[in-house]
Amino acid sequence: MEILSALVTEHKLIRNWLHKLCEVPHYDFITREIFIDFIKHLLAVHHQLEEVTFYTPLRVANPMCPVTSTRHLDHGVFLIQLENLKKIDEETAWETATRELQAVIENHFGEEESYVFLAGKSHFTPEEGKQLALLFKKMQKKLHEQKSVKTDFWPFLVDVPPRFYRDVRSMFEALT
Repeated sequence: MEILSALVTEHKLIRNWLHKLCEVPHYDFITREIFIDFIKHLLAVHHQLEEVTFYTPLRVANPMCPVTSTRHLDHGVFLIQLENLKKIDEETAWETATRELQAVIENHFGEEESYVFLAGKSHFTPEEGKQLALLFKKMQKKLHEQKSVKTDFWPFLVDVPPRFYRDVRSMFEALT
């Protein structure tokens, strides 16, 4: 399903940058900060994309699906943990903290890919998966171009599958 492929590709990108962050020496504060800020941007964008193009439609398709209520909340915790990495001075603490954060995010992505995304396969039609992937790609491009998570998504409402329209529109209102 296309939306799931888009989400997995996004996970791979973030995993790659987390790996690079773990390789930055603890004493290279400038590179650390640049990488951390970039990964925070990637995660903030990813959070919005996943919320609008996957979790909100899944809540509409299956209001009783338990995974929709908590999985997406992890992203906010990851952003805080990334910011806290900037304060670490000691080598062992830096190496431990970056590896632990990488493992926690990897676990989160693994659970989504192994369990949560399967719910999307059973609750979205192939056409809805294509429409959500199109919405994902348009939003992703705009968010990265603007380097901000605050943007006007209203023009993208035409790409929302009809049965998700009302809820995704409410999500857009919350994001702008």
